Order: sequence, then C-alpha cells, then structure tokens
Amino acid sequence: MIKKTVRFMIVAVLWGSFPAFGQQLRSTAEPGYPPLSDITTAGRPTGFSVELLQKTVEAIGQSVTFETGAWSHIKSELAADKLDVLPMVARTPEREAVFDFTTSYLTLHGALFVRDNETAIQGLVDLSERTIAVMAADSADEYVSRARLSDRVIRTETFEEAFQMLSDGRADAVVAQKLMGVTLVKELSLSNIKVVGKPNEEFKQEMCFAVPKGKTKVLHGLNEGLAIINKNGIARQLEKKWLGSARYKAAVARTLIYAGDHDFYPFEFIDEKGRPAGFNIDLIRALSRQTGINIVLELTPWSQVRQKADSGRADIVTMYYSDDRAALLDFASPLLLSHQAVFARDDSPRYDSRDAMKNHRVAVVEGDMTHDFALEQNLSSHLVPSPDPQQALALLQKGEVDFTICSMIQGNHWIRENRWKTLHVAEPRLVSLEYCLAVPHGRTELLNLINSGLAELHASGEYRQIHTQWLSPLDDSTDWSRIRNYFIFTVCGFLLVAAGVFIWIFLLKRQVYKKTTELRKSEERFELATEAAKIGVWDRDIIHDQLIWDKRMFELYGIQPDEFGGAYEAWQSGVHPGDRQRATAEVTAAESDDKPFNTEFRIVRPNGEIRFISAFGKVIRAEDGTPLRMIGTNQDITERIESEERFRMLFKTMPAGVAIYKPVDNNTNFVFMDMNAAGLEHTKVSLDEIVGRNVTDVFPGVQESGVLDVLKTGSTQNFVVKGTEQESF
Repeated sequence: MIKKTVRFMIVAVLWGSFPAFGQQLRSTAEPGYPPLSDITTAGRPTGFSVELLQKTVEAIGQSVTFETGAWSHIKSELAADKLDVLPMVARTPEREAVFDFTTSYLTLHGALFVRDNETAIQGLVDLSERTIAVMAADSADEYVSRARLSDRVIRTETFEEAFQMLSDGRADAVVAQKLMGVTLVKELSLSNIKVVGKPNEEFKQEMCFAVPKGKTKVLHGLNEGLAIINKNGIARQLEKKWLGSARYKAAVARTLIYAGDHDFYPFEFIDEKGRPAGFNIDLIRALSRQTGINIVLELTPWSQVRQKADSGRADIVTMYYSDDRAALLDFASPLLLSHQAVFARDDSPRYDSRDAMKNHRVAVVEGDMTHDFALEQNLSSHLVPSPDPQQALALLQKGEVDFTICSMIQGNHWIRENRWKTLHVAEPRLVSLEYCLAVPHGRTELLNLINSGLAELHASGEYRQIHTQWLSPLDDSTDWSRIRNYFIFTVCGFLLVAAGVFIWIFLLKRQVYKKTTELRKSEERFELATEAAKIGVWDRDIIHDQLIWDKRMFELYGIQPDEFGGAYEAWQSGVHPGDRQRATAEVTAAESDDKPFNTEFRIVRPNGEIRFISAFGKVIRAEDGTPLRMIGTNQDITERIESEERFRMLFKTMPAGVAIYKPVDNNTNFVFMDMNAAGLEHTKVSLDEIVGRNVTDVFPGVQESGVLDVLKTGSTQNFVVKGTEQESF
C-alpha cells in the first residue's frame, strides 16, 4: 500500500510539472536527418531522437503528437511558443538565448565532406576561398558563420540538397554532423563523397530536447523522463536499435588518428614526394574504405609514435605484439609474422647458433622488440643500439660490429638499396614476432571493427595484393650458409649412390613414358567426348577472381580469347540480363552454402544471338571449408530447348486428342501427366481432374477396352471406353 502511494505521488508530481493531465505535447519531426529524425514514405515521423522523445514522455504518463516541417520553420515555431518541444536540437551559444535545453542524450561530432577527387581540401583551414553548402539555420550553419570559414556559403532548405550540390560540383564542401552525413550520403547513393580532416572539437554537438525559453515545468518533466528511461534501459535499447551497427559507431566517433613511423621501409615511410607510403599505409587506406572510418595519417619518428600510443593520443598504431605492450594496448589479429634475422659480414666470426654472438659486438635497433629480446635472452654482452635498421647494418658493413639483428624484410631491403655485397643472412629466423594493428586499451568497438574490416580485405583479395606489392619481393628467408653445407653433403652423397640413381632413373623413365602415354590417351578421349557433346570446360580461381576457359567455351559464347579478360565479371556480362541475377545468385549459393551448381540460363553473343546454356559446376574447398576453386562445364542446349518448344506447341495445337501417361506400380497401371485441348474437349474433362490420377480411376472402362495392354506394349490404337460416354483415343 505504501509503495502504491509513493508511485502515485511521483506520477502526481510529474503531472504537475507538465500541462494539465491528458494534454498532449506538440512537437515536430525534421525530415532528411537520418538516423536521428526522418519521415517514412507513409509520412510518419521516425528516427532515434523522435522515438526517444516518445518514450521519455510516456515514462511520465503523457503523450506527444508530431507534425513535420523544415528546420528553419520549426525552429521559428518553437521560439514563438507554438510548439512545446523539439526532439533533436544541438545546444549552441546562439540557441541558448532562445531555447531551454534538457540534459544531453547524445554527443556527436561534425565533419567536413568533399568530393573523392579533391586533394587540396584537407581541413577547415582550406575553406577560405571555397564554396561551402550547409542547411540554413542548422548548427553547422551557425558554426561556419561563427568560425568565419568562408565568405562563400550556400544555405539550403535540407542537407539532401546540400550534398547533391557537392556531388554535382556546385559546391566545394559540406560541413555537417558526421553521423547524419554518412547515413544520408549512403541513402542518396552519392559514391563520390568522402570525409576529410582531423577531429574538430569546436564543432561538437550535444543533442538535447529543446523547449521555448522559460518553459521550466516542461523542461523539468522531460529531464525526469530521460532519467527514468536511462535507468530502466529503454534509452540503451533505442540507441542499440538506431545507432548500434559498426558503421554507425564509426560515424558517431570522431576522425581517427593513425600514428606511424616516418622511416620504416617498406611498412611505413615518407616517400620522395613527401607523402605517406608503404604496406601499413595502403592497408590503413583500404581499411578506411572498407569500414567507413575516417582516418588521418601522422608519420613521425618512432619514439614519438610510442609516446602517442602509450598516452592514448593515437587511435591506431602498428607494432609488434608483446605481453608488456598488451597491458597498454589492445591488439587486432596479426597482419603477418615478421622474422627477425641475424646478419653478418663474409668475414664475421662463424655463426652456427645464437651463442656465437655471446662475446661479440651486436647492433640492434634501439627500443625495438629485437633489442628487448636480445636483453632478455642475454644474446651478447656488447649490444650496440642504433636508431634504425639501415644504420645498424651500416655499422656491420664498416666492421664496427660483428653481427646485426633486425627484420629480415628490412635487412634485405637496405642491403640491396646500398649494394652491401659483403653482408649476408646468418640466421633467417632468430625469432618470429606478430605484427599487428593496435588501439588504446578498452576501445573494444574499434578493435572489432578493425578485425571485421581485415577479414573482409582478406576475403576480397585486396590484402594479398597489398602484401605482394610491398613485402613479397623482400621476404627472402633463405639461409645460404646452410645451403652451402647441404650442397657439399649432397655432392658427396651423389657420388656414393650414382649407380643406384642411374638404374632408378632408367626405370622411372619407363614408368613415366607409360603413364604419359596413358594420360595422353585419356586426355584425347576426354577432348573427343567434350568435342562430340559440344561441351565447354571452365576453371575459376575464387581467391584471385580469375576464370580459365577452354577453346570450346569461347566458341559457345562467340568471343575470341584476346577479348576475354579472365575475370568473373567477363562471364557475367555475357549472361542474358533476364537470367544474370539468378545465375549469379546460384554461383554464390554454391560457393557459400555448398549447394550444387546445376542450372540453365541464356547468353547473348556479341552479334546479338541468344543461346541456351546448361551449366554444371563443383566447388573445391580448403580443409577449413574456404572455397578455393570452382570447375565445371557449359553445354549449348538451344536445339533441345527449341525442339521442346516446338513439341509443346504441336502438342497443344493438334486437332487430334493426345494424352501423356506415366507408368506406375511396376508398369501395371498408368497415371495422366498431360492432355492437349482436343483431348480434353473429346473426353469432356478438365486438366485439373486428371493430372496425377490413375487412368482406371478417371475412365473405369479402360481395363475392359484393352487400353492398358496397348500402353504396356507400346502399340497404337483408337479406343471407345466401355461403360462411359467418353471416347478414348
């Protein structure tokens, strides 16, 4: 009883802070501001802020009605006290003089949007001579005016119009709230727009409910409602519903900073034109495109990179994993295993194990993981720290140290770059380290987004392309000193077993000749069979998206080999537009769900001729189920299709009645499969009445008439069904 009384008193207090009981609050939803506020195709207000206001008002026993209107209009309506509340208003100095604001329910950041081909605009400071499009009276408009970013500002009725102007080239930039902008650009399919610039803390928006100035009771009621739905979890549910996807999480976040080493070839460095380049840089750019994260590159000396990473001033870095570093940073899935090698001069002391370095001078990169490893393992009592791998190897070349420890890839690069022909690899894999992207500790959502993006880059093959471009030419882990020893041993062994090898080769040649002859005959039989059946054979490399056709495939599709690019899209472009989506979906289903690929579709040859193709394929998978290849055949079935079509037309239009039967019960009886129009007219039955039914059930007199005997023997005869008025044929 006491609890009920308390609840009644709370509700009564809240009602007292609002208009009279039963009165609805008046509000307006703004279109074109997804996912916070928008209008459905049916004209209904929707969005995170709209639904949040509904739940807030419901929590205190009230209701709210929504109209729709442009921001410039509804802003004036609220100021004139013609509305009670607006669901989505950013608190700004200009607006605090006109409205009262609830506590903030969402913090968002502004962003600078430009066209993809724009290179001169990298931040807000580059806008002074440019045309900026903003929505009139929006907080972005107020910020552009307050910061005096440009004298050339176009104010539009909606942000949709502003982004269209940017895409069309009628404006150079749009300043807008990032979450809304990213969502709207995607909805409008404006693929030539990107986000640029560093984080801008000045254009940070605290989203609130706004009421007319002086409406204190309404304001207090809304704050109470917000507190209730925050406590009972409703606000969190709405945030997850509207803003929970990884792409929206990235859009809500500010522009991220990637801190990298300015001189760490081939991973990250400043090239001769002063631009960031390298494996890490291309990977970060690909990751940015894949996930929608806006990332700014900052390359500085490694010591500064470590300071930024340790202090949290960098959002993403790339470094070797260690347990000590994992205490400060969260690491993504490894990009690669980096082999740390021991390099020596041709006249260095003999190296047969890591103990060979114990009493000799060894150069290491100061602060690097190999430096830590050398100290932990006590590899040498004479470690010589060096600023980078190139200088560490230079000390070895000059004879100032006896060995150098650094990355195999980097060591090979600097030896080739400087033509140090007297240096070689003494130990290719002293230790292997995981090279990873890392984020500040606790940034779980960002880490998950990075891991997801990396998986997508691996699946698409883009990661392999970047790795091949930068690292494959330098990833030489060959141990030439061991090869020399093996060579000497092999020569001696060869002399001992030469006679046996000669005999073995003789026997092997006979066996190879026999197998080769059998294989050639098998290939000839296969080629003869495919040629006779006019079957084309294809082989698709799914990982690298390459398609190999035999000569019959080119004949089927009516193209020359030099006109065929070998990509999957080359096949798709030849499929008839009416069948292309279905055929592509069936290929995808075979790859992902292990469904059989056995289908028919039309193709359009370059001369406009349409042919019918029967296709069969089988997916070859790795041990973990990953699809690697798909092999199969194509066969031209146009004549069969046309023959079937002619038969169907003849069957339908014959003046004589014709029926098609199927034997059942071990050929002791038959069921109807089809009957043409003349037959249906003759027997006075409908097709639905006979298809799938037993002949004797439809015409009880057929047994006596001998029809079944004729069907069994395959002879032809006309019949009159006894005991019925129907005539059989």
